[in-house]
Formats: sequence, structure tokens, C-alpha cells
Amino acid sequence: MIFKKTIGKIKIGDILNGEKTRFRVEGCLVFEEKRLERKDEDDSAYTNTIYRWEEWELVGFNNYDSWLEIDHYTRKVSIYEPIYFMGPIDPVNFRKGDTITLTEKGSEEQKTVYVEEVGEGTIVEIQGKNTFQVFKDEKMAYATLKQDGKLITIEKYNNREYDAYKKREITRKEQKKLFGKVIYDPNWLVIYYIVGILIFYAIITIFLNIFFPSSSSSDSNSSGGGVYTTRGIHGGGGGGVGK
Repeated sequence: MIFKKTIGKIKIGDILNGEKTRFRVEGCLVFEEKRLERKDEDDSAYTNTIYRWEEWELVGFNNYDSWLEIDHYTRKVSIYEPIYFMGPIDPVNFRKGDTITLTEKGSEEQKTVYVEEVGEGTIVEIQGKNTFQVFKDEKMAYATLKQDGKLITIEKYNNREYDAYKKREITRKEQKKLFGKVIYDPNWLVIYYIVGILIFYAIITIFLNIFFPSSSSSDSNSSGGGVYTTRGIHGGGGGGVGK
């Protein structure tokens, strides 16, 4: 089965001109992660769920690299802005629900954060030139931390490279402001779904009219010359397809 691994309206080499920003698209990594999940708390059976997301490396945001993430499962678009802490932080050591303290580099500000999510993605596609030398099928450990409603993502590549980012979800309006266009809008899925349903019913209607046409015949009888007309195949008044 052939499928498109990326869903954003963006490609390598694009120049994105926002209201006060200018980006160049350098590279893209597409990740997949398999998780065992239950449908609900009362269900003892686990099923494999595949999560996929794409991360686009952008150069030019406040003179440093940043990343644009499009989550194929949640359909959310997020911008990743670098943040630096004292010493490397290994997400492999975190567990969901942990509370930890981090010290921000430069300001020496301490942040107490809650570990919201941990996981490990696999690189399934590489496009363009990325900051780190990575390879297809390589693993990337990550942890999502939360502080006062704000998110921080810690990533570990090559078992030795660590990155930390402030993660911020951006709306359709914010995408236009930052990039000069909408990179991805999940609302279009609803439109495609509605259009698909309309096309499906149109095809069914044409099929029924071709292969099961309604017939009309007139027959004047001797008692009053009345006209008799057959009903449509789905009932209803008159000929043709019913509702």
C-alpha cells in the first residue's frame, strides 16, 4: 500500500515569509511509534496503535533552528523553540507522573516540571539535511514535560545527542502569521469527509437509475380512461428514486 508519509503543505527548500519572520525549510523527519493501548479502563485486552508525526527543521526563527511538528493522530500543529538547561537531560530516565526540577542555562532559573508523556519513536523517513546525522529506522527517545500549562519536549538522538524545546501549539491563524500560509488545517478533513459522502450517494443514485429505472405506462380503460403509473423502487409519490 502506498501512502503519503507527510501531510503538511510544505517541502524542503521552501521559504516561509511571515509577518515578522522568515524561515527556510532544511529537513524533515517522519516518526512512527507503536503503543499497546486499551480501549477503556474496563477492557483487559490491549491493541497495537501506530502513531505517526512529522518534524520539519526550520532555519531563521530568532537566528536559531526550530522545528515544526504535525501530529497525524491528534492533528495538532506545534512549533518547537530551543531552550537550554544545565547539563544533558536523558528522557530515558523519566517516568510518566514524575515531578523533577530543571535549571535553565544562563538565567539559572529552576523549573519544577511534571512528566506528562514518555516514549520512543522510530525514524521511518528522512528528507533534506538535518542538524544531527540520523538514519532511517533509528530510535529517538522523548519526554513531554509540563509547567504551568506550558510544554517542554526533551529528545535524545544517537544515544548521545540531547535537545530541549519549548513546545507550543499553533492555530490556523498563527500559522498564517508565522509562515505566511496555513501549513496544515485539520478542519479540511471534515470538508473532505462531507464531499466524499455526497459523491458516494451521487454514484449510488446514478447506479440505481441506470440499472433499476422506474417505468411509467399509460393505459386508458373502458370505464373512465384513467392513467396508471408505477411507483418508484423506494416508494414515495411519483416515479424515480425516493428519498
